[in-house]
Amino acid sequence: MGGFEENRWSPHEDWETFVKMTVRGLEVEVLPQPLFYYRTDSGGRLQELSADPLVPFRQRRHLIDQFLADAELTPRERRDLWECLVAFDRFVTEGVEERLGEQRIWHDSQMADLHGFREAQLKELGDRLGTEVEAQRARAEAAEGELAALSAITPRRLLRRVARATRSRMSRSSRAAS
Repeated sequence: MGGFEENRWSPHEDWETFVKMTVRGLEVEVLPQPLFYYRTDSGGRLQELSADPLVPFRQRRHLIDQFLADAELTPRERRDLWECLVAFDRFVTEGVEERLGEQRIWHDSQMADLHGFREAQLKELGDRLGTEVEAQRARAEAAEGELAALSAITPRRLLRRVARATRSRMSRSSRAAS
């Protein structure tokens, strides 16, 4: 189809593409719900264009000059075309607040889903890290206990213990040898 039109004064590149498709004999269907959320910035191009009352007239003239001037249309197709242009004008001017409300509801539900997903992921990560921290804490406490037990033994006691253990091993090995 040649892609989107790139007129900076037009906020309706998608509609222009739909017109190109229809002029070439393709059918265009409208889905009754938004499939993405399009966020606009305050003072952005779309808001400036919406405030310009001449945009719908420029748009209509552009559509006719660019796409329809050379189109060989039957009387029925010509009538359908004008009905589409009138519907487009109505779409642009009527029910804007209702459509924006629907978009807000959809956006809020998507954000709630995303928030729920993020919370579930964070809980799962927290649980996993909590388990790892508890295991590390248990190992650290066991090591502290061993260190405390070893530090309670004086060097003299430690030497006696080693000597006893060594004698005990030696006597076992001599008994085993005899």
